[in-house]
Formats: sequence, structure tokens, C-alpha cells
Amino acid sequence: MQGRKIFNLALLLIVVSSLCLMAFDFYAIYRSEIAATLLSKSTFVRLKLAEAAIFSLAGLAFLLRALFLFLADKGGFRIRTLAGALLIGLAATAGVEAGTTGLPRPWWLLFWELFFLGCLAALIAYNRRLRVRLRSDTVGHPKSGRTCVIGRATKLRTDKIE
Repeated sequence: MQGRKIFNLALLLIVVSSLCLMAFDFYAIYRSEIAATLLSKSTFVRLKLAEAAIFSLAGLAFLLRALFLFLADKGGFRIRTLAGALLIGLAATAGVEAGTTGLPRPWWLLFWELFFLGCLAALIAYNRRLRVRLRSDTVGHPKSGRTCVIGRATKLRTDKIE
């Protein structure tokens, strides 16, 4: 298992470094367009850039949490990795929209954003269902100390069953 972990970390390092190199190349090619977008006085462009920054920071936070969970051999790192990737995809969409200075002008941009939003909604629904299932599995379990959960009130098991 340790060898697989080292392999996964090496693969992650390769992917992240290649994405950083691609980002540097993109910046070198489109430097003037990026500067013009960042210095724009349009409210729409500024809001889209703020949206991109928020989604990027949230995605990076999810990815860092996933990395810490992976290194600690705890579960839940896959769903956090997927959430982080989807949020960074949404940030890229917002950044591209800021460059168009209007509603999604290329027709595929709208579908791209809807795809990421749909995947994120499905991920949230899956996570909620998983949490409800895990919570219901622990209710009534002898080690949980709970017999039933009604709303937010939890009744502790105090009497012994004869």
C-alpha cells in the first residue's frame, strides 16, 4: 500500500507541475489580453474575475484538504479532489467569460459552465445522501450510544435492555 501511495503522490506532482508549465505558457502568449482584462473598468468583468478568484480559492482549499486526507490514510479524499477540480473548472469558465465581456458568446461556453454546475450539484447530492446514510447507520448501533434521532434532539441510551 505504501508503494501505491508514493506512486499516486508522484503522479500528482507530475500533473500539477505540467499544469503550472501550461499556465506559464498561456500567460506568456496572452499577456496583453490578460492585462487588458484585469485592468478593465467594466462591472461585469470585475464580478466575473471575483467569481473566478473565489472558485479558485475554494477549489485549492478542497484539493489541499484532499491531499492531507490522502497522506493521513483517511477516507473522503476522492470526493474532495473531485469537488476541487470542479470548482477550478468553474473558475476557468468565469475567467473565460470575463474575457468575452458579456454573456457567454461562444455557444459552447454556456454548456461548459452548465456541465460543471451539474457535476457540482450531483456531487453535493451524493455527499448529502452519503452523510444521511452514514448517520442512519450509526443510530441504534450499540457503540453509538444513541437510540433515535428526532430532528436535532438526540436521546442517549441510559437504561439497560434486559
